[in-house]
Amino acid sequence: MDTIRQNVLEAGDMSGNLTTDPITLNNIEHLAIKADWAGTPTGTLYLECSTDNVDWFELDNVAAAGIADSQLWIDKNAPYRWARVRYVFTAGVGTLNVHAIKKGDK
Repeated sequence: MDTIRQNVLEAGDMSGNLTTDPITLNNIEHLAIKADWAGTPTGTLYLECSTDNVDWFELDNVAAAGIADSQLWIDKNAPYRWARVRYVFTAGVGTLNVHAIKKGDK
């Protein structure tokens, strides 16, 4: 079983809405996604999944409440084929970094 680190988004501008590129999970059993943000963004980050890379469903969300912070999502049994992080802007400015650790077969 391989462990794969993937930089998903570097220094994304949080002064508007953001959506990361889809994270491919073919042959992946375990997934961890870490989102770090700096600045004073206010909005909501969503972890979403898809089986077809077309229809997306919310797994979880967290508020960015005007301060720098981070969020770690862990799924020990990722039965879907795609994942992504989406940020919905409300106010403020900041930068967002998203990284994934995948465990499975390359």
